[in-house]
Amino acid sequence: HPYGPIAGMLPDPLADLTLEHAEKLAAMVLENPEEARDRLHSELLTVVTLLLGMTAAEREELRPTFAHTRLNQLGVDSLTTMQLRDRLRTTFAVEMPTDVLFGGTAQDVVEQICVQLTLRAVMAAGPEAEPTDEDTEVFAL
Repeated sequence: HPYGPIAGMLPDPLADLTLEHAEKLAAMVLENPEEARDRLHSELLTVVTLLLGMTAAEREELRPTFAHTRLNQLGVDSLTTMQLRDRLRTTFAVEMPTDVLFGGTAQDVVEQICVQLTLRAVMAAGPEAEPTDEDTEVFAL
C-alpha cells in the first residue's frame, strides 16, 4: 500500500502537478468540456488506484468501468476518502465533499471537480468574460 512505510520510495506519477495544472484544466473545462472530463477521469483513476495500491495492469482493467463505479466498491474506505480528498485539494485545488467521495461514482467526483474548475475559470476571467458553456450561468452580486 503506497501510504505505508515505503510510501516515499514509490514513484508518484502525479507529483509534478501544480496549481498551474489546475488552472489549465479550469480553462479546458470552459473551452472543451468533454476533453476536460476525459482527462479528469484518467487523472482521478490514477489517483484512486495509487491510493489503493493497485498495479498499472489493474488500473487499465478498471478503466472501462471506472466512471460508473462507486468508489467505496473499489475499496475506498473512510481513511482513503480523507487521503483522496487531500489529494484532490492538492492536485486540482478543489474542495470535495466526503459524501461524494465515499458514496459517489467516479463520474460524480469528476462532475464536482468540473463545477469548481468552471467557477474558478469564470471568476478569473472577470466580469467582462462571457461563459462559453450554455449550461453555465453567472450571477454578479
